Order: sequence, then structure tokens, then C-alpha cells
Amino acid sequence: MKYLIAILAALSLSHSAWAQAPSPASIEKLLNVTQSDKIVDQVLANLDGFMQNMVNQTVQQNKMDEEGRQIMENFMKRMAGIMKDELSWEKTKPIYVQVYRENFTQKEVDDLLVFYATPTGQALIEKMPVVMHKSMELTQARIGPMMQRMQTELRDAVAEVKAAQKKDGAQQ
Repeated sequence: MKYLIAILAALSLSHSAWAQAPSPASIEKLLNVTQSDKIVDQVLANLDGFMQNMVNQTVQQNKMDEEGRQIMENFMKRMAGIMKDELSWEKTKPIYVQVYRENFTQKEVDDLLVFYATPTGQALIEKMPVVMHKSMELTQARIGPMMQRMQTELRDAVAEVKAAQKKDGAQQ
């Protein structure tokens, strides 16, 4: 009886192992229907504004002059270029296909395709870029204060290490 229960438990836990992995074609169809490429492109397009805000914060926090601002702007433009290149849809699409394939079954992908054909699914597709943009905007406002708190914590930790080292040096 114990063996039967163990077998049934193992079988129920391995149900997902029996589920058919989605085909790459169905995943690509889902990515197309959800306009994932446009979402990635919009996120990357918003990167310039995000980087400009980071420049402004850095310049202000470090009291940089105009030359410092220009150096920071050039640096951020280069970083944005690298990010846009590395995170482009062409380079990230295979990652999405892999992640979807590893985490969804064929039935789930099929069900999602049905959902996205509905008016609610279409509304989600249409509104998601606005939701993502607004979320990034609101999150970005949190970054400056968060960085200040992290810098304070780092200074405190460094001071603590120095104090501990002095104490250890005095004891020897």
C-alpha cells in the first residue's frame, strides 16, 4: 500500500513532465499576437529618458559643472547604445522562446492564444505598453532616494570595517 501511495504521489508530482512542451511555432505565434517585439522596442525607446534622468541626478548629486555633465551624457548615451544593442528583439527573442517553452505547456500556450483573441486580451495587449511605461516612470522616481540610502549604508559599512580593523590592530 505504501508503494502504491508513493507511486501515485510521484505520478501526480510529475504531471508537468507528461505535459507536452509548446512548439516553437506556437510560442512565436503567441509572441507575435502579444506584440512582444513592440513592447521590447518601447521599453528600449524609453531608455533614453531614463538615462537622461540618471545623468541629471548624478550631475546634481555630485555638483558637476557643464563639462562633467557632457562627460556623463556621453557615457550614458554609450551605455544606452550597448543596452539597446544587447537587448534588441532580435537578440532577446530566442530567450523568450526558451523561457516560454520551459514554463508553459502546449495547452497553456493554446489557451493564451484564445484569450488574446478576445476583446479583453486585445485590451491587455493595447494597454500593457502604457502600464509598463507608467510603472517605469514611477519606479524611476524611487531610484534616486534608494541610491542615496544605499550610499549611506555603504559608508556606514566601510566605517564599521575600518573601526573593526583599528580595534583588531590595537589588540595585537
